[in-house]
Amino acid sequence: MATINTNDLRIQNAKNLISSLNDGADANAYVFVGRVQPWPDDNAPTPPQNNFKTFYTTYDDMVALNRIQTNDSYHMIRKTKWVSGVAYDRYQHNYNIVNKSFTGASDLYDARYYVINSLNTVYVCLDNNNNGNSTVEPAADTDDAFYTSDGYQWLRLYNINSNTLAVRSTNNLMPIIPTAPNVQKSGAIYTVLVDDGGLLYTRNPAGATNQISGYFAHIDGDGTGAVAKVSISNTVITKIEVVRTGQNYTFATLDFSSGNVYQTLGDLDNGVNGLDPEGNGNFRSTVIISPPGGWGSDLPRQLGGTKVGIFSTLNTPLFVENYDCPIRQVGILQDFEFNGTNPTSLNACFAVRLTGIATGQSYIIGETIEQEITFDGDPKKAKGTVVGWNSEFGVLRYVQGSSNVDTDGVLYPFTGTNDVIGLSSQLNGSPFEFTGELTDMEFVNGYADPDLTQYSGLMTYLSNISPITRDPQQSERVSLVVSF
Repeated sequence: MATINTNDLRIQNAKNLISSLNDGADANAYVFVGRVQPWPDDNAPTPPQNNFKTFYTTYDDMVALNRIQTNDSYHMIRKTKWVSGVAYDRYQHNYNIVNKSFTGASDLYDARYYVINSLNTVYVCLDNNNNGNSTVEPAADTDDAFYTSDGYQWLRLYNINSNTLAVRSTNNLMPIIPTAPNVQKSGAIYTVLVDDGGLLYTRNPAGATNQISGYFAHIDGDGTGAVAKVSISNTVITKIEVVRTGQNYTFATLDFSSGNVYQTLGDLDNGVNGLDPEGNGNFRSTVIISPPGGWGSDLPRQLGGTKVGIFSTLNTPLFVENYDCPIRQVGILQDFEFNGTNPTSLNACFAVRLTGIATGQSYIIGETIEQEITFDGDPKKAKGTVVGWNSEFGVLRYVQGSSNVDTDGVLYPFTGTNDVIGLSSQLNGSPFEFTGELTDMEFVNGYADPDLTQYSGLMTYLSNISPITRDPQQSERVSLVVSF
């Protein structure tokens, strides 16, 4: 049995992800950042593993989350900038392992058949002048297909605002913008290829009023209305230009038979004065069929938008005022349980409010903290890792995970009024019973829990990265790309 996971499946998966992310406050989808602890080699982060252990440990190291807003997610495609002197692939509906594109692609999505010009307009290449170099930048703002003087044929698909391109793209990828695409008729014909020009075709057929340069001919198939002009030079068919695109074709052939070609469009429309082009009968052509629905009707499917770009800026007060720790993990968390009604940003760490720390003294980001506690009547130690210190309010933020267990292998929560000791800074801070909201966290008796329920939800993306140190004076833009 011969089977294939189709490109349509990849496109649909990308569409489903975008749909699940782009509902703003109703989506419950967030970008998260975390892990202040160094990797064994920070220049070569440990690759994430696709298992539940990674889910748990990533959750333990999570620091904060930022809600993915409406229109923060886009289908992404290769950013192919138009460059003079480069030969681009033409769009063709039937590329395969035998019939490859000029650049060697056997799959349409791997071909270089579209470009973005210097004005940030995206064009599809319908004809590449027999694989010639493109030397004239496509720039026409028309809705119709057009030729440039270098023999290339282009069709405008959509425009990208320069600001959008700046913040919604990467070095190699650009977004598909769903607004105001140039939508064409379904099944329109734009290109007919000359596979074999044959020989001995005449420009002086019997019945013609004078020598002709070409013939008008119907394009037959399951659609209607397409007409092409077939040009002859030195008895060889050299060019076929579509003069009426027609509609609703899924297959088609050019009818260049004797009696069915005409000197004028009027003769063709009336079915009179059919001519005989003669020739040796070797002429062969291929009619290129446009994508289902017509160009512009489904740009992700037509341009290969199998990648999803998610863009989020860490510029909320939560990030700007409370976190200057290094970030070594970034990902997407969806459908989790949390407190409140979809705030823009969430704390994923614990916190304790302390007194007794002299002005100018600070806990150290990444250091281990300890507190003597009593558990079931026995002395134990609660341990954690510092992710933030707000000296103005005395708020110490920390995470707890498997590296913070006591000598008995148990992880104990911080509680009570015993000092919290920084093992590197040697600071001793005393918790006090403060209840209320402070630094975007709700404190009860001096302690605050994460805004989300631990280990809830789906972690749909995870990337381990070299450390990025946040600066309270700036906001970071997070760009994630998910490939299907």
